[in-house]
Amino acid sequence: MADPNSPKIVVRMYKTGTGDFFLLRIDKMDGKKFNILLDCGSYKFDKTRLDEIIDDMHALTDGIIDLLIVTHEHEDHISGFETAKDKFSKLITFKNVWFAWTEDKDDPFANDLREHHSKIRLAIYNAYEKVSKLMDNENLRTLYQGERNYADIKHLKETFISSMDWLNSLNYVTPPAHQIAGTTMVDKFRSWGIIKDDTVVEFREPGEIYNGFSEIEGIRFLILGPPKNLKDLFDEGKTDDYYKKREKPSGFNFEFIDALVNDKEGTAISYPFETDYIVTDFQKYMEKYTNQEKWRSIESDWLLNVGNLAIRLERCLNNTSLAFALQLKSNEHVLLFTGDAEYGNWSSWYNKLFWDIQTNGITSQRDINYLLKNTVFYKVGHHLSQNGTPKEKGIDLMTSPVFAAMVSLDLDIIHPKWRNTMPCDYLGAALIEKTKGNIYFSGDHNKIINNIQTARVNISRKNIDQINSVCKPFLDKNFVEVEIN
Repeated sequence: MADPNSPKIVVRMYKTGTGDFFLLRIDKMDGKKFNILLDCGSYKFDKTRLDEIIDDMHALTDGIIDLLIVTHEHEDHISGFETAKDKFSKLITFKNVWFAWTEDKDDPFANDLREHHSKIRLAIYNAYEKVSKLMDNENLRTLYQGERNYADIKHLKETFISSMDWLNSLNYVTPPAHQIAGTTMVDKFRSWGIIKDDTVVEFREPGEIYNGFSEIEGIRFLILGPPKNLKDLFDEGKTDDYYKKREKPSGFNFEFIDALVNDKEGTAISYPFETDYIVTDFQKYMEKYTNQEKWRSIESDWLLNVGNLAIRLERCLNNTSLAFALQLKSNEHVLLFTGDAEYGNWSSWYNKLFWDIQTNGITSQRDINYLLKNTVFYKVGHHLSQNGTPKEKGIDLMTSPVFAAMVSLDLDIIHPKWRNTMPCDYLGAALIEKTKGNIYFSGDHNKIINNIQTARVNISRKNIDQINSVCKPFLDKNFVEVEIN
């Protein structure tokens, strides 16, 4: 039953495909709305639809976004700001913008982390270029042509190049000339005209409570992540931390990074082999090393490890997501937004992270268990993949009898290589059971439910009917929305 003393929050998820684009409208003291925009991205935007959505948002908000929250630097979360930068700049005014501490140029650890990510991007780009050239090199065909598995070897490298195409796009991996040292998302958003001279830019850190918006004094923001240590940022968790995976976990080879960027000075990381074997000129290398086994093992095969490297970069960037809880003070209900946070981010919330929360005039120290117990709305992490929501440290603790969820997943607009993890059938079935069918999707909900209904899970007819009931009013609209109070 609705609390008459609690502000109403309308959460609107725009249908842009597989990617996050959320508008939150909160009752203000003067009866108007306080508007929060959370990300704007998708895998492959329909520019016409995006323009229509921005027009809709302009009419709904009078062109004023009181707070823009940018979770992390992935295409499916920020690409819309660049794609529609002219329209955003012309129609929408952003009064405040929040980023995670990772984008703060005054934070030494953040600067080191960005430099590390730039180094990884350079390594990935160099490996991608090398393998692409090897595919067209006559020497490769000469060496492998006579082997029975030549077709398999050629297919492997073609698959590698295809995989790098989508990972490079997702991670904004571009030629080295475009990798400007020290560039932050703040710099990018300024260049796109989203952040202007009078925009207030702030960086949020885990453990913070923010009550600074007097217009919505019934709301508090509690910052969960990202964590401020490398261990958590690179922590993928173990198999039993999640619902059963559909893919093998990747490894991470730090030596491989240095070999590719050829950074011989000032590094404490060794190369994976003697420096004499580092290839700088392919033709000279072929003249020096004619033994086929040496050529294959050193130049070709080890380069394929870059697939693991790119996946780990993606997952580390996911762990840099600005994760937060928005809480209604009157009834302690929580709306949980985790971006694409993976296990390391989630797990860090249990590492002595507390918030001093005042309820009925009494201040108590609260932890993540309290927030998850009071969660009544969850923006499902990482498009319903198994690595976006832990089991024991996540969904199992969301026990509110009033619970709704939104999933930014569209099976018609998704990279084929994501289909083996999105949606996770176990997680999908658990969320449907938790929400009693009060779950909304950015894509065709029937296709997604059919995909979730594998031999491993069971979804009740009652819950399927409820999903149809809540999604049906939005079939002909470019959004779905739910009211929370």
